[in-house]
Amino acid sequence: MPTEKQKKVIKKTLENIGNKKPTNRGKILNESGYSKSMADNPKIIYESKAIKKGLEPLIKQLEEERNAIILELKKKRNKAMYNHLISGLDILTKNIQLLSGEATTREEIKLDDDLMDKIAKERADRAI
Repeated sequence: MPTEKQKKVIKKTLENIGNKKPTNRGKILNESGYSKSMADNPKIIYESKAIKKGLEPLIKQLEEERNAIILELKKKRNKAMYNHLISGLDILTKNIQLLSGEATTREEIKLDDDLMDKIAKERADRAI
């Protein structure tokens, strides 16, 4: 059974699907009452059993829609609607990745000043 925070995450995530400019998962967690440290690492929350189970019906629906588009691609290959199908396929795939907890973008590695100094010192030591 999901906690109240998890229910909010599920609800906000479902509302977020289809938005022209979707809210990122960290912001959804923040708006649902999670701490900044949890919002900075949304994968932890989105991989919980309760969240996955809550999003399961939508993921299944999106996968079915994506499969239908894939089948139509062959029929529409030489027609103008092909580009719309590809766009829909891309959007559905990204939504499935988002809801399944998979990466939708390349993540950056954040380095603080101490780590940067340590790396610079190690490189300088190797150069000597």
